[in-house]
Amino acid sequence: METLVKIIITTGDLLGLWDTYAWLLERLTHGRGRIINFHRVADDKPYPWMPLGSIRLNEFEKRISYICSKYKLLTLQELAYRILMDEPLLQDSMVLTFDDGYKDMFSNAYPVLRKYSAPATVFLTTGHIGSGELFWWDKIGYVIYNSRLDRIQLDGVYHSLRTTEEKRKTVDTLLAEADTGSEDRKKMLINNLVTASGVKIPDGLGEGLTLSWSEIRAMSNDGIDFGAHTVTHPVLTRVSLEQAKSEIFQSKIEIENRLNKPVTTFAYPRGMAGDFNTQTVALVKQAGFKCAVTAIPGMVSQQTDPYQFGRIAPGDNRRLFKFLASGLWYDLQSRRSG
Repeated sequence: METLVKIIITTGDLLGLWDTYAWLLERLTHGRGRIINFHRVADDKPYPWMPLGSIRLNEFEKRISYICSKYKLLTLQELAYRILMDEPLLQDSMVLTFDDGYKDMFSNAYPVLRKYSAPATVFLTTGHIGSGELFWWDKIGYVIYNSRLDRIQLDGVYHSLRTTEEKRKTVDTLLAEADTGSEDRKKMLINNLVTASGVKIPDGLGEGLTLSWSEIRAMSNDGIDFGAHTVTHPVLTRVSLEQAKSEIFQSKIEIENRLNKPVTTFAYPRGMAGDFNTQTVALVKQAGFKCAVTAIPGMVSQQTDPYQFGRIAPGDNRRLFKFLASGLWYDLQSRRSG
């Protein structure tokens, strides 16, 4: 079945069906938007322990070149404004977003965006900017890939680390386990992992991997927009409402104070169904944000709730990306559910 899907997607791309579908549907409707959800833009030799959400630099430029040839790029603020003001969406519109605030946004993605005059919105996890603290998923990757043990035991389960492939599988397993538990459980798992592996995470390691405020200001002065992504990246429905409020409000205040600009866009950490609810959405509105994005796949229409915008992951397959960006997959899903 997977092979058949690949054949269909490849054939459709070669025949130009996905671009044609997107073009026709935009002109038969009142326009729809697409928000792309990037994370990292990796060097040719990325850290092996930082695979999460990466797209290679050469593929990123090809993707941006394609996007600029087929779509009208606008900022997330512009897209939200049209919906809030009940104005028609621009045909073939697309928004580029980047989560978390990795340094390769400045070193790799930003030069490409400048080359193509492409606007973008970057969501910052403010507690990691200039702190030297690694994101929790990077801590797991760093410890596993730097362990010299053949295996480790966690909660009575052995994980083999003899080969790079075994380490990759262990990272995937532990990421999934940490991602489904409470925030306290996540911290305990990482502490136990550090102890079991014998690997010490160097102080300040994250400082060379996340943006600095000077880099953020430089991009902001050159037209890149910045939104908030909380302070420490907790899943907001897994912490107290008081902590969720602090995470939402303080991240906004920090960015506004640093850039001397209003911050009106927000991204929910993790961002899948169940990671935000009516209470967290209410807090986002109360903080003064005009819109918020999720990680739930989907298109944006005039009827979309601006505090629950869906996004499309870029993936590493350009043909699949073209298919998803056309909107056909989401239209088929809508017809099935309807």
